[in-house]
Amino acid sequence: MYKILNGDDSTSALPTARSTTSRSSLVSVPVDDTGYGSWRGTILVALFVRNKLDFINGSSVKPPDSSPLARQWQRCNDLVIYWLTNSLSKDSARSVEYPELAKDIWSELEKKYGQVNAVMVFELPKELAHIS
Repeated sequence: MYKILNGDDSTSALPTARSTTSRSSLVSVPVDDTGYGSWRGTILVALFVRNKLDFINGSSVKPPDSSPLARQWQRCNDLVIYWLTNSLSKDSARSVEYPELAKDIWSELEKKYGQVNAVMVFELPKELAHIS
């Protein structure tokens, strides 16, 4: 069973407070060739509660470099990459290429470990809203 570590109640996808420097891993057990489904679900919830789900589903698009939000967006994207890669086993991490966008790493993990279920990524916030 995977547990979410260090939740964040931020309402902004681009926070500047402590939430951007939280733990190195979002889950208690790194993913390997087994347990991807459970790991995936826990990661989705962990990113949702940190308001970072848009960085893996493609909804958050990098602003132009001239935008005042560009640096903050890049910082959040890099944080999601950091969380994802630190949630992988050593063997899994070696097999993943590290592109510049968190959504590309997520897509690579989906291809490697399971079928992409885009509906679940977009429906998760609605499902979680009914819980609270």
